Amino acid sequence: MKRIFVLLILVLALAISGIIPAAQEKAQTAAKPAATAKDTPAPAMSPEEKAAMDKMIEAGTPGEPHKFLVQFVGMWQAVVKVWHAAGQQPDISEGISLHRMVMGGRYLQQTFKSTFMDAPFEGMGFMGYNNVLKKYEGVWMDNMSTAIMTSEGSLSADGKSLKSVSTYSDCQTGKEKTSRDVLKMVSPDKFVSEMYDIGPDGKEFLMMEITYTRDTRPTRGPQRPPVTK
Repeated sequence: MKRIFVLLILVLALAISGIIPAAQEKAQTAAKPAATAKDTPAPAMSPEEKAAMDKMIEAGTPGEPHKFLVQFVGMWQAVVKVWHAAGQQPDISEGISLHRMVMGGRYLQQTFKSTFMDAPFEGMGFMGYNNVLKKYEGVWMDNMSTAIMTSEGSLSADGKSLKSVSTYSDCQTGKEKTSRDVLKMVSPDKFVSEMYDIGPDGKEFLMMEITYTRDTRPTRGPQRPPVTK
């Protein structure tokens, strides 16, 4: 009986001596960080790949044309005039607009608050310069539509105004419609946005004009309720 007990002790000791090193090895393997892509050096780019990468970087870098957008940065008081038809008196309202450059100076973001037909109006737009297509592009959306308006344009010869064509959904006809737009800087503290439409007589008329005056008072903000005239 004693011999059997000794043999059991011996077998148990051998088993433990095998289990412990295996467990230690397993623990060391688990503690060792797994190899990642970061540890593996990237293969050298071919001349063609480097040329493609350089072109992509160039296309994504803000340049001289983006400086036209920077001058609109700030808080602005806005006077909005809307003509429903040529020769009529316009509806006039006031609003406030915040403009800032976003995404590393690539886009100008506009946040606008006003009233339209005695109802609260708010809109947001983005404008940028497409280095690939060599043109200014914009998008606009507001709380009185479910459609996004897009625009494309270029600077005038003197570089002071942006002339664009906007495309939007006409709720009256159910079709796409275009307008001619002009954005011009009058002075460092004033700029005007004009939107032209075609009347029933086939003639172009000024449909909307927004005059922006820079608001330099630090306490003003985009949440200020606009005044309707």
